[in-house]
Amino acid sequence: SYEITINVKPGAKNYVLHDIMNDNLNFGMVGHVTGFRGDVMNTLRGGEDYIVKPTPLTNPGNPEDGCTFELSFTDAFYKKYREDIDTGKLTKITVEYYAQVSKDAPINKPMKNTTYLTYGDKNTKTEKSETETYTYGIPVFKYTGIDTALAGAKFILSTDELPNEKKCN
Repeated sequence: SYEITINVKPGAKNYVLHDIMNDNLNFGMVGHVTGFRGDVMNTLRGGEDYIVKPTPLTNPGNPEDGCTFELSFTDAFYKKYREDIDTGKLTKITVEYYAQVSKDAPINKPMKNTTYLTYGDKNTKTEKSETETYTYGIPVFKYTGIDTALAGAKFILSTDELPNEKKCN
C-alpha cells in the first residue's frame, strides 16, 4: 500500500494527483481518500468527490500523459468544501492506494513509484516524490548438521497437501 498527503492551500483548484509505477507494480485500486478539517477526518467519496482514471477493473490502461493513474477532484468537491479550503480549515487530503508486485519483479532491486500534483489554471506541477519498493529472496540452505550441503535437496512451497505428508502438531 502507498499513502500520499496533499497539503491543501487556500484558493486550491484543479488538483490532480499523478502516479507513475514501475512496470512490475500493478495498480490495484484507491482505498481511502480523506480530507482533514483540523482534527476532523472526512471520508471523501469516489465518483462524488474525486475520480480515478483509469479504473483498473472497468477501464484499464494509462491516462494520456503516461501515468499509471490519476486522481482528480470534482467540481462537487470544490463546491462542498470551498469555504473550508479558502479559510484554511481543510488543510490536507490523504490518498491511500494499493499495488501488487508482479511475478516477474526483480529480487533485491528497487522498483520506483513516483507521484506529483498538478494544480491551478496553468496546471502548475509540484516536485516529484519517489519511493522504492523491494522484493527479497529467501535463501534456504539444507545441510546435514555440520554445515555440509545436503546434495539434491529440493523445497516446495505449496498450499496443497502432498501425498504421505507428515503433519506436525
